Amino acid sequence: MLSLHVNELSEYSRSVARLISKHRPAWLAHATAIEIEGTSHKALEVRIPNENPIGPIIIVTDRDEMTVWASEYFHHHFSGDDGDFEHALYFIDNVMSEEFIIYWVSKDKNWVQSGFFDSVRFDLLKDVPVGDHHVVTRSWAGSRDREYDIDFSVFGKLWY
Repeated sequence: MLSLHVNELSEYSRSVARLISKHRPAWLAHATAIEIEGTSHKALEVRIPNENPIGPIIIVTDRDEMTVWASEYFHHHFSGDDGDFEHALYFIDNVMSEEFIIYWVSKDKNWVQSGFFDSVRFDLLKDVPVGDHHVVTRSWAGSRDREYDIDFSVFGKLWY
């Protein structure tokens, strides 16, 4: 059961809590209420634990938006209605099943880009020529954790 006072949550946060309760009730054990700056209501935060380098998946509601963090370097916004909750579940389920792999790119230790790609594009990554950018990949169970020095102009073509 939810270990927080649902009434203190914003209306949107309560609706997300109800959807989590319906679709992924085990996640509620990791739910807390957090302050929303400038309001009297609180947001919902759910931290789905993971000891691997990718870290936990963190779901945070704020006003009418849900943000899903899937590593320190990547987050995705979902807003509005139940359909967006379904999209968020689809995203989280694919991260947890390692169908989606999180990546971030840096050059000279400065962040350039982050995102996610599917397992097909992950398999193409090994064929990207060496270059002056560094890409790190992280997957939920760690089976697709890699680091490569890449040619960023070729890396970008994986999506086209």
